[in-house]
Amino acid sequence: MLDKISMPQPGRRAMILQMIGKAHLVQGQHLRKKGYVYPARMEIDKADKNLQEAYRIFEAMKRLEKAHFISILGDMSNLHEEKGDCLLARDLLRKQLRMAQKYLSFDDPKQQIYLENLIRVYESHGFRKVAMKIAWKKLKSYKKIFGNIHPIIAKTLMAMGYYVTVCHMLFDIEPIDEHTIIECLNKLSRDKDSNIRNIGLFQKWLYYLIQNYPTYERRTADALRQMANIYNDMKEFDKAYSYLYRSLKIYKHHQDHLNMRCVEDLMTHPFYLFHQSKNQKMIQLIRITNFILALFEDNQNI
Repeated sequence: MLDKISMPQPGRRAMILQMIGKAHLVQGQHLRKKGYVYPARMEIDKADKNLQEAYRIFEAMKRLEKAHFISILGDMSNLHEEKGDCLLARDLLRKQLRMAQKYLSFDDPKQQIYLENLIRVYESHGFRKVAMKIAWKKLKSYKKIFGNIHPIIAKTLMAMGYYVTVCHMLFDIEPIDEHTIIECLNKLSRDKDSNIRNIGLFQKWLYYLIQNYPTYERRTADALRQMANIYNDMKEFDKAYSYLYRSLKIYKHHQDHLNMRCVEDLMTHPFYLFHQSKNQKMIQLIRITNFILALFEDNQNI
């Protein structure tokens, strides 16, 4: 991050204008979605004024403030998309990506963010093939430098939406990039069919956690819940219940009451009660425990 103290006065002013402009833009988009057309237009006009001025300042200073100039290109793209100038919005994102590749380090997280934004916007405008062509060109240039298997290659593929490929790749790279694997699995878990097709990846991640971390590792509990969701989608309710119970033990160890309540609510749902008669005693025990805890809390409040 650039040091704000050492930044010239115009740069500090531009940063403030950029933040104000972004706030107006977000508020305008929110109002438009709610159907408040005129108030939304007023907010967009304010965003336009502030972002345009910030853009002019950063453009004049771009030799000194490259990172900030690259950043505001994305904000200007959002603004022009909101105003209906989709062509200019896409052009600004392409310029942002080119400048990021030229001036930012290869492993800068913003490289991935800018590529994801470009693909998202192009896809929403009906130009996904064009976006993927740009992304493949970027990936090809990285492969010439880093080879086929490298964390930067993985993050570029992730921005392109190849989550399964990324997971397989990262499991083969030492040390394992745990944060990126979790991010990929979370994205995969949003799709029921993808969950079931790629159950092996979730099992591999769970096995990795069990082998490399203590029994009561919190991330193990999260991975167990993911497995429970998958088996629930597969209608293998006994296995789903077993994974929920194992995750509950870990959450209890950490006194994570929010997740405890979420898992307990799932385990005591009538759906599980209907499909799992052999677990009725355990369900009743959980219900009694919750009742006693509620009584205890009430007595404490008196």
